[in-house]
Amino acid sequence: MDNLTILIIDDDPHFIRPLELKFNKLGYGVKSVLSGKEAIHYVKKSPVDIALVDWQMPGMDGIETLIALKTLQPQLPVIMITAEESTKLCLEFMKAGGTNYIHKPVNFYHLQVDILHALQQKEQIKNATEQVFEVNKSLQDAKKLIASIQDRINNPLHAIKNLSQMGISKCEETNEDSLREYFEKIAGSAVRLNKEIGELINEKLDHNLTFDLESYDIFSLFKKKKP
Repeated sequence: MDNLTILIIDDDPHFIRPLELKFNKLGYGVKSVLSGKEAIHYVKKSPVDIALVDWQMPGMDGIETLIALKTLQPQLPVIMITAEESTKLCLEFMKAGGTNYIHKPVNFYHLQVDILHALQQKEQIKNATEQVFEVNKSLQDAKKLIASIQDRINNPLHAIKNLSQMGISKCEETNEDSLREYFEKIAGSAVRLNKEIGELINEKLDHNLTFDLESYDIFSLFKKKKP
């Protein structure tokens, strides 16, 4: 966790100061602010790695601050530290995108563990998201390749069809019925083959080469498989 920057948001300087000293002693960068408004102003200029936020503060409360921070940094881990022991508040905070919920007084060792877990999860999500985009890019490249192959197949088929139609026209001029029928079969086969190739490729593109990033469960990439 080198060069880690921790943002502490709490209106109580007596709570902030001991945390600052302990984090600084461990070599972490710390920025402390007394309100949600100050936190938003700071993050707009300087992104942070993790935020620790109180609930009851002047102006914006902890949940409002969380939502605003997530707007600026969607993947930012935010841990609420509060003296309020409320299941409802905890659920609201987690539903809004919070990472964890800790009661005061804070056990510093446990806080470090929670921060580590939050940063590990953030890194896992980042890596999984990158994998998703790579897969999506590969699928798009595959679509382009298949479309190129389809064009290479279709071009000679169109040529066969056109030449057959020219043959049909000549046969009509000379009343060569058997030869005209032969050319009609060739032209019909070219049309059917062209249609079947198109349907086959479109089916593969629609069903096997689609990737919906919004609905993809990126957490499945790092879930432990059952033995």
